[in-house]
Amino acid sequence: MTNMTNRSNEEEALILDTIDRFLERDVRPHAHELDLEDCYPEDIVSKMCELGLFGATISQEYGGLGLSASTYAQIVERVSAVWMSVSGIFNSHLIMAAAVERFGLRSRNGCTCLGSRQGKFGGVSP
Repeated sequence: MTNMTNRSNEEEALILDTIDRFLERDVRPHAHELDLEDCYPEDIVSKMCELGLFGATISQEYGGLGLSASTYAQIVERVSAVWMSVSGIFNSHLIMAAAVERFGLRSRNGCTCLGSRQGKFGGVSP
């Protein structure tokens, strides 16, 4: 996770406001029904990808949002309050994307992890 961000407090507040609107419009109305049906929320995940949530903490150098740990924690709190399952989906992807960013990129001759912005992960062995 990035320790420093180039984003201003106003930009991060705008991002959080966008997340709040997304959650109220696209997640809350469907969460209970999808949870009862035990369905994977493909449409919600697709919209999360469009918002860049799967690259929230990945540095902008690699196509992520480069958000601070504080902003990331606020996003997790907001998402979890609406539907915990969705929080698990994007957190699991971010954990892997962060591992690739920290430990995998330099060893792959400049290969980037653009898939992390899309909620996808692929691994290769040396």
